[in-house]
Amino acid sequence: MKLTDIAEMTTTMPHNSTKRLVLLKGMIDNNQQPDVVEAGYHRDHFSFGDLEQIGYAKELSKRGPGGTMIVNWQYTGPNSINVNGKPMKAGDVTSPVEVDYT
Repeated sequence: MKLTDIAEMTTTMPHNSTKRLVLLKGMIDNNQQPDVVEAGYHRDHFSFGDLEQIGYAKELSKRGPGGTMIVNWQYTGPNSINVNGKPMKAGDVTSPVEVDYT
């Protein structure tokens, strides 16, 4: 993917999952440090769920107290991304979040 192709696609977040994933992978592979939110999916932003689909993240989950899950993500991509305004590189892990499914 050429940088000009990426620039054309970044004017609006594509909601089509294929275009979205191609855009995200292209931005990371071209070291453009895209902003990513700590979520499995977000309609208007790249998410860790998107990263997982392209092979650049792993969800780390374990059981918490009383039916909750403790969830965090490990970034595994080749170049840095931005999460909450801070750069994240391969091997970095997000802060754990307790999710209540009860």
